Amino acid sequence: MTRSKNQIAQSEYDCDFEDLNPGEKAAVTRKFNAQPARATNAPRRAATAGALSVQIGRIGVNGTKTCLMTEGSTVGDLITQANYTLDSKKEGVTAQSTGNAVSLTDEVVHGEIYVIAPEIKSA
Repeated sequence: MTRSKNQIAQSEYDCDFEDLNPGEKAAVTRKFNAQPARATNAPRRAATAGALSVQIGRIGVNGTKTCLMTEGSTVGDLITQANYTLDSKKEGVTAQSTGNAVSLTDEVVHGEIYVIAPEIKSA
């Protein structure tokens, strides 16, 4: 069982942590940090059969979003679930693992990261 800094200060110095001098606070903090980490009791849930975890993001916009999709979902479904809009005249979707462009009708792949990026079209 881990004890709080205040509990350690009470047992060692018979006063509250905030009433200690800086040296005593440092000693209490060292004892507090030396305690073993408490294990969490939250059970891990197994992935449901047929569920796919995929990520999608737009270049230069705050990282990626993780979405849980069902088998048979398409890249278009992923874009909708992640609340992105796609300007099909200027942007395309790329699978990060292969670097290849994907169609909105392609099925999503478990663990894949999809990137919305500006398309470069040569004249």
